[in-house]
Order: sequence, then structure tokens, then C-alpha cells
Amino acid sequence: MWTMSDDDDFVETPPSSEQAGPSSTQQAAPSPASTGLTDTPELTFHLGDQFSSFAELEKKVTAYSSAHFVQLWKRDARTIEAAKKRVGKIASKMSDVLKYHSVKYCCVHGGKKFATKASTRTSSTLKQDCGFRIYLVATQDGSSLEVRSLSLEHNNHAASEALFRHLPQQRRLPPEVQAEAVAMLRLRPDKKLLRERLESSTSNVVTLRDLSNLAAKSKKDNPRNNLQAAVKMLQDNYKATVRLLSDENNELRALFLQDEAMKKSFGDYPEIIFIDATYKLLETRMSCFLVIVEDGNGESEIVAAGLFATEDGDTLRWFFDVFKELNPSWDAIRIVMADKDWKERKVVTELLPQASLHICAFHTLQTFRREVSVRKLGISKPEQEMALDLLQRMVYAQNEDEYLQLYEVFKSSAPKQVLDYFDLNWHNIRHEWVMGLKWSCSNFFNSTNNRAESMNAKLKDIVMRYSSLENFVTDFFCFVHTTRKERSHKGAILLQKKRILKTTDEDYSRYCNLLTPYAFQHVKRQLDRSADMTVDTSNGALLTGACTCAFRVAMLLPCCHVLAARRQLGLSKFDDSLCAPRWLLEHYMESREELLLQESRQPEAVRVDRREQQPALSSHQKFRKASVLTGRIAGVLSEVSTAKFHNRMAVLEALLQHWMNDEEVHLTTEEYPLAPQEKTGSAMGNGESGILCALTPVGFKEAAVIPSSALPSNSAAACASAQMPESVSQAQIAVSIAPDNADCTVINSESHVKATEATCGDRPNPLPATLSIADVKDIKLPQPMRKCGRPKGHSLTVIGIPKKRKRNADRGPFRSLPISEKKNAVLTWLVGSAAAASALNGLEEHEVEVNPALLHCAILDESVDINIAQSYFTDDGWLAVCNTERDDIRPLPTASRRMAVCSQRTSTSRQVERACAKDSSHVYPGIAQ
Repeated sequence: MWTMSDDDDFVETPPSSEQAGPSSTQQAAPSPASTGLTDTPELTFHLGDQFSSFAELEKKVTAYSSAHFVQLWKRDARTIEAAKKRVGKIASKMSDVLKYHSVKYCCVHGGKKFATKASTRTSSTLKQDCGFRIYLVATQDGSSLEVRSLSLEHNNHAASEALFRHLPQQRRLPPEVQAEAVAMLRLRPDKKLLRERLESSTSNVVTLRDLSNLAAKSKKDNPRNNLQAAVKMLQDNYKATVRLLSDENNELRALFLQDEAMKKSFGDYPEIIFIDATYKLLETRMSCFLVIVEDGNGESEIVAAGLFATEDGDTLRWFFDVFKELNPSWDAIRIVMADKDWKERKVVTELLPQASLHICAFHTLQTFRREVSVRKLGISKPEQEMALDLLQRMVYAQNEDEYLQLYEVFKSSAPKQVLDYFDLNWHNIRHEWVMGLKWSCSNFFNSTNNRAESMNAKLKDIVMRYSSLENFVTDFFCFVHTTRKERSHKGAILLQKKRILKTTDEDYSRYCNLLTPYAFQHVKRQLDRSADMTVDTSNGALLTGACTCAFRVAMLLPCCHVLAARRQLGLSKFDDSLCAPRWLLEHYMESREELLLQESRQPEAVRVDRREQQPALSSHQKFRKASVLTGRIAGVLSEVSTAKFHNRMAVLEALLQHWMNDEEVHLTTEEYPLAPQEKTGSAMGNGESGILCALTPVGFKEAAVIPSSALPSNSAAACASAQMPESVSQAQIAVSIAPDNADCTVINSESHVKATEATCGDRPNPLPATLSIADVKDIKLPQPMRKCGRPKGHSLTVIGIPKKRKRNADRGPFRSLPISEKKNAVLTWLVGSAAAASALNGLEEHEVEVNPALLHCAILDESVDINIAQSYFTDDGWLAVCNTERDDIRPLPTASRRMAVCSQRTSTSRQVERACAKDSSHVYPGIAQ
């Protein structure tokens, strides 16, 4: 019953004894039969119960929930401040410890049902019309909260401990346990093992989704992609030297980082560097560019790293300029290993003129396979295979003479299209990709860029895909420091342990003590070869190490010819002058010890370089610059949903159409709400105004095109954005098209704009302007790109072609196959697959292959019972099978037909069967041997 109280508030009062009947829903407590529980006075509610503070009420509610396995929530509540507007007399008397003037608790499965729309996607809800409620209102004197009405009976759902423990409120972990879980999640453990540990230590139900939510929440709480914080971390925590490059719009173009240990490693081993970039490590889509060297023990070391927003020539030029500035030993670089597809090869040759640029052999073969194709060059398949075979032999040519011999054969046999392609792109740079010619540059037998590829793979094991800038810095230096200290430990063990050799030759021991383990393994093989070798020692050149063999030239270590010459002349084979200093154990250990000391040195101050406005570009430079931008646009489009993709493609097509008409387009964005009937559609206006994407979802930005007649002149339109007042939001900028009478050249492909250096001239290389560290906070990072769809790349092979699903080659033993597969196999062996398909109609005599030379011997295995296929033959057909001469069967695994024999076998035929069954396993792996 509801009555009006003195403070004009409706309250529910308990019915009198005459009014209370069996149909009343207001009960003091549910019966044990209705709930299955026995209530105690302390763990239940009664009408008239009063609570002097809200904390006391919450404590009682929590105890009741735990005892009865129900989750309660505040369905309705009115605070004291809100109640003063309606019941000011009582509310003014209330203490702040009560917090609420009125509050209503309901079961989590009850409460008011919210209306849903018909178009709402399929979902679920906890609401099941449970009638449980506890309603409390402040007393007249405002001293406490009193239970005015209640219903403790649950409807439409079960109340059990097992179900109660799975509710989200009960799964919530204590704050200290959450902090521990977040710390362990940062180590990226197996979530199943972590879930098991947390559940056993807290007795809470913990799901894998709970752990994922914890990890996502920790990412939101931490700052992401804050350039100033990342630079400070690099300086304070890792003592790294940082250089930044920004453009005229104050946007970050590149970041260079190098710590003192990296500088020391490069100074110790500068002869050859490996350069490569890896992608998708940062959510800003900046590429990670690494410079790697080979140390004295044959291991790879990172000596510089960069983050590039775009890999254009100017950015790479700036990177290597900074690298040369910070590393005085840059002029000792003799070889730069890179890929053939690397975009700006000329930058390296210009900035490192003393170095030879080598192309990875793997990427060379990969490029040949991609470019010398039937589709691209219009050649036949046999011509392609012949050309690729000769190209591969040229890649592995040992010297110039061998290469020229192969080249003459190639010119006389390769199609003209292939020869023209090869002469244009490869013949004149053969010293960069022919194996033997690269060895002559002392490349330490590094013919591929596998060191950089391996380093990238290891780095991706530590750095998560699409990390924030801060997480990338932390994980990157975690990888660098771990690798560095592991190798320092290995070096310490080398000094404390003596290597034991099986030979008693003193020269072996002396070389072993002089060289690193990696270098000694090479020299040891040369010592072994020189023991039985005889060489010409008449000119005496070999005694000084003047040997032209591939090993001596490539490794700068004593070769077998030099060692054999010294042995023939009665000299000791040991000579430390024959070994390059980089391979000495003493040099290696000194460099490892100094690396650890370099980590504690203070870094240099951060410098920000700003790229100045460049002069007029040539057509080729314009094309390359535009290609970088269009590539980024394609990357953005590939990540969005299909609806957005088509919408944005329409904008690009309209933009292209106006440019082809020699009209200047000024693109801006506008944000406006949609009518309800427009929210589910998408249209493209083609009217006089030229508006694009007229219907877009609320909150999305629209690109529009306005006729030039409605716009100011060219000069005013060009600077419209710069003159816009600050009060105008970014979503309300005008869009304009202004005609331009200047000549316009349409560029269709890169081949149309390839210009020579004589016409294009040297690329400008303006000196960057140096800014202060205070400007770091004003530099803008590239915007993070959202991931859409499945991760790409997992279904591709190393060269980018779709992976073929591997068929289950091992079908198991023949005896284990189902009877249907056994019959099909035997029929195929006997008559071929085409005739086997029609076997249900009966196989005639002429369909049986009776020539033993064309039949396969897999049918001879003892586990094969050909009688299971007899029902598919006519009488004459089966007779032809049984009359086949088994002794004439050839045990060749390449036969195209199979053969069956009758069940009668002689001792001689069993010997033939065993020999044939051994060969047959190559064709049919399921045959048991």
C-alpha cells in the first residue's frame, strides 16, 4: 500500500494483519522451501530495519549477498542534496554519513527492463524479471535509513554458489592482485598458466577475458606515443643519443637513436654493415631501420636504429649524415649489404663513396623469379626455366671469368626480352650480386642479408606488433641489453676456460689461443686441408699471405695455400700477422668489457633538425615523392571497413577527375548530424554542387567539393586554412576547387618519368636547421592507425605468394584405411582414376591395363587385398587381372598405373614383392613395409 508522508513523498507501508493475505508479495523473509536456504537474523532483512550510516547498510548488503549467493545493485537512489528540492525538511536533518535519502536494491537479474530497437544486433542480458527488492527511505527525524518495503523472493533464475561466483562483480580481483597480474602480463606469459595461478591464490573465478581486459586497461592508463616522454626515457634510462627530424609542418619524419655501446661496437668492427627495415612494430606505422655489424666472433650487433615515417631519399640522407657525424670511423666501411629492391640505393653510394654496395643473394634470386616471368616478359615456360637456371648459375659464379662464360651462353640462348631486362638492370652492377666478385671485397663470406633478417625476426619476438612508442623503446633496449650481456658472459667464459684440442700440433694451439672461436674454426679447416696439399713456392709470395684464393681475400685469415707453403719450406704455420686484428681474441674481449662501461656514460643533448623547404623538383623526383604518399593512402584504405573503403575511394576518384580536368581542389572536412532515415544508408551526390559522401554516419567527417564560382580567387583559396580563426573547429573547414591555367602533365607510370641525372641534376641536400630541446614537445607524431580484420601476412610464404595447404601425405598404413578408400585405391591402381569413377557400372576387360611395364608395384604389398575390388569387375575383366604376369612388374615409383595380383603367391614372387614394396612407399606412403 502506498501512502503520502508528511514530506509529500510516496512510501510503501506494510499492510495490516487484516489486509495481508496469501496473495501479498510483502513478506518478512522467504521461506526455506522457496530459496533452499536457512536465514539467520544477522543475514536477512526485515521491514523496519534501520541503519545509522550508509557504510553499515553496505556491509549488511555484502554479507547478505555472500550468504545467499545473489548479487544486489542500487536500482534507484536519491542523494541528500537531490532530496532537498522535494523533501527539504527531512533532508536538512540528515547526516552526510547516510549519503542517500532513499535507495532501492534489486537483484542483478531484476530491475526495470529497457526498451530495445528492432535493428539491434543479437545480444544477451542478465535481466530475467526477478522480483527481489529492498527499498529504504530516511526516517522522519533523518537519523537513519529504514526498510520500508521488500520482497526477498527470487523468480525465473536459480541462486547457487557456482553461478554466483561467475558474476563479474565476484570475479573482480583485489587491487593488489590486479597490480601483480598487470606486472606479469607485461612479461607476456601464457595466460592460461597465469589464470591458473591467480585463481588458486585468490579463490576467485578468473577468465582469460579478464586478463585481456586488465592488459587493455593498463595500456589506456599509461601515456601512449608521447614523443617528449619517449625522448626523456631514451636519455635518462638508456643513455642514448637522440636526433629528431621534423618537416615544415612540425611533424616527425624520423628519429635516430644510438647509445655509447653501439658507437663502440661500430668503432671496433666497421668493415661491413647490414641495413634493413622492419615494419608493423609501431602503431604509428613508422618503420624500424637497423644498422648491424659482424663482431670478431661472427655474431651480429645493432650499432644504430632509426624510426622512419617515410623511407624517402631525404630521410635516409639525414639518417646517414647523423650516423657519420656521431661515428668518426664511418670512412672504414668497405661494404654495405642491402636488398636490390631498396628504394634509395644512390643515397648510400653518395654518402659512403668508399664502400661497395652488395645485394643479398637471396633477394637477387627472388627478384629474378619475380621479374623473369611468363606474364611480365611474355616468354614461354621452358624459356623462363632455362633463363632462371642460367641466372642462378651466374649468381654463384666464383670469379669474373666464370661469369663471362655463363653470360655468353646466356646471350645466345635467352629470349630478347630477358636479355634486355638483364642488361639494363643487372649486367653493369655484377660486382654487387655475383658471389665470387663480392668475395674479392673481403665480405667475410657474407653473401646474404640474413644477419639483418635474423635480427629483425628476433626483435619481433620481443617487441609486440603495433606497440606504442614508449613500449617499443622499452622492449627494444630490453632486447639489446640482453643480447649484449649474454655475449659479454660468453666472452668472460672464454677467458676462464681453456679450449681443449684433439691434436698435438703446436700450431693449432697457438692459433686457438690467438683467435676467437669463430675465426679459429675457419683456420682449423684450412690447417686440415693444408696437411696433404702441395703448392708452388718459387716466387715466395705465399709466405707473406699474398694469396688470391677466395678464402684469403674474403676472410683475411691464413688460407690452406699459405699454410701449405710455410710447411713445405720448413717454417712454422703460425704467423699472427696473417690474421686481421678484428679476429683476435684479445681485441674481442677488450671490446666486450668496454661495452658494459659505455652503458653508464651520459648521453648527448637531443637535437631537432627541421627539413627546409626544397627548391623545384624534377618530374622524376615529383613522381617518387607522390608515390610515397599514395602508398601511405593505400595502407590506410586497406585497414578500414568495406563501407568506409568504398566511401573514401569515391572521394579519391572525384579528386582524380578534377585534377585530370586541371582544376585545383582544396579538401577540407565538415561534420553534421544525419536524419534517422539516413543513418543506415550511404549515397553519393552528383548534383550541381558536386558534394561527395552526402550521407555519412554521425560523428564521421565529410569531404565535399564546392564549385569554383562560389569561392574566392586562387590566392585567397590557397591560404584560406592559414587565415581561419581559432574559434572555427577542425571539422568546419571549407572545401574549394579553383581552376588553374598552368600546364599539367599526366603521369601514368614510373617508366614514363625516368630522367637521367644530366636532366634532373643533383638532388638538393639542404642543411637542416637545429632547434632546441624545448621544441620536442611541439613535434607531432604520425597518428596511430587502427587495425581492422585479421592480421595480414600469416598466409603468405617468404616471397609473398599464398601458402599452399599441406595435404596429409601420410595417410597411414593401407590396412588402417576405411574399406571405401581401400577399394578406391585398388581400383585406381588397376584401371586408372577415370575408369574407377565409373566402376559402379562394372569394369570391362578392355579397361584393365595388362601391360606389366605400365603398372605400379605398390599393389604387391602383403597388406593389399585386391579381392575387395572384384565386385566392380565383370567376369572377363577380373579374369584379365588375374592373368597378368606378376614377374614382369617393374619396381619403378614413377609408373602411372597400379597393378594387382591374385592371392596365390610363390616364394619367388614374395621376394619380388618385398623389393617392390620398398620402392612403392615413395609413391604411396600409406603402404606398410
